[in-house]
Amino acid sequence: MSPGQPQDWVCLYGLGLLDDDERRLFERTLAASDALKAELAEWEEVTARIGLAAVEAEPRAELRSKLLTEVHRQKMASRPMLKEEVSGVFVLRQGQGDWRPTPYPGVAAKLLYLDKIAGMATSLLKLDPGALYPCHHHTAEEQCYVIEGDIRLGDALHLHEGDFTTAVPGSNHAYLTSDGGCTVIIVSSVHDEVYG
Repeated sequence: MSPGQPQDWVCLYGLGLLDDDERRLFERTLAASDALKAELAEWEEVTARIGLAAVEAEPRAELRSKLLTEVHRQKMASRPMLKEEVSGVFVLRQGQGDWRPTPYPGVAAKLLYLDKIAGMATSLLKLDPGALYPCHHHTAEEQCYVIEGDIRLGDALHLHEGDFTTAVPGSNHAYLTSDGGCTVIIVSSVHDEVYG
């Protein structure tokens, strides 16, 4: 990075257009310069307002579909390919991915796929016997399939292995619990609101 260049790179950095080496070099320069930090903050404030200046418009259905298809294609192309992946198909093999504890004792989750455009997630949810997942509100449709064990939806519904249920958008779900432990697959909105 030659003298005078850091100021020129503020906008490139703010837009995420620097490659990894350039970004690391710029971040070292940025850390040592209050003037650059102030310039970057100003740049980010201006760029944040650009979207607000645009007139809101609803794209034609065919244009929207093309746009979303291209965004998805670019997202898939930017991900590192797995050995067993073929063009346009993502594979998560058994044993891949991480089970993560939730804030609720005895409840763990494993994210299988996140669709950022639609705001939907496909996850595995595991409850130990007697564990509780709190009441929650569905902002979009939720689908649940019991892979193993049993799960109770409050006092109203008891599902067993092989059972399937759908909650409609806008519905409120009672707490979830399991008598003997369970693993379920859930397709749900990332915007669902938990009341626990």
